[in-house]
Amino acid sequence: MPTVLLLDVSLSMSRTVLGAALSSPVVDANTYRHLAVHGINSLLDYLTTNNKLEFVSLVLQCYFHGIFCFV
Repeated sequence: MPTVLLLDVSLSMSRTVLGAALSSPVVDANTYRHLAVHGINSLLDYLTTNNKLEFVSLVLQCYFHGIFCFV
């Protein structure tokens, strides 16, 4: 079954995650974009291992411009 991944690339994805900012003294806190990229990488690693013939499409969306980019 084909898989479609939608990634929001708007400015709101650069906000820090509240739980990570409070508990971590690290200067470079996690943002929503970092978490989304990590989740997509984990999913693609899983699909690579278990479903070698899976079709995957990545769609980038930015609400400000109303543009959809198909990769």
